[in-house]
Amino acid sequence: MFLGEFEGEYKFIYPDPPLNLVSVDPSGSPKDYLKDVRNVAQEKGIDSIYEHIKEVANIRNKMLYASDNAIPSVENINEMLQRHIGATLLIHMMYLFVIQHPKQNLVEECLTVFIKIQDQIESKET
Repeated sequence: MFLGEFEGEYKFIYPDPPLNLVSVDPSGSPKDYLKDVRNVAQEKGIDSIYEHIKEVANIRNKMLYASDNAIPSVENINEMLQRHIGATLLIHMMYLFVIQHPKQNLVEECLTVFIKIQDQIESKET
């Protein structure tokens, strides 16, 4: 996949397979991606991943439905649309990288973290 021209050279990425990594920490133990997700969230000012996901999911409702105080309104619609369009393109690109190969360790590790986060969200709701 062509990325562009940088410093006079054409740059490409070759997904062959791009995500078949075995990630370990400096001690040789499997990398704890959930810890990394929490660290990134804290750096972005997100205290609770659960609350952040709940808040982002509620943006749609705020756009579509009136509240007791006002009719729906949206500010910075272009910014919101660009974020969703970018995320959609990224998801499609990752899918095309992953679908080519039956086993990719990094994908499995990331899915494990995603499932852990989902389990925590579901347990808080029930």
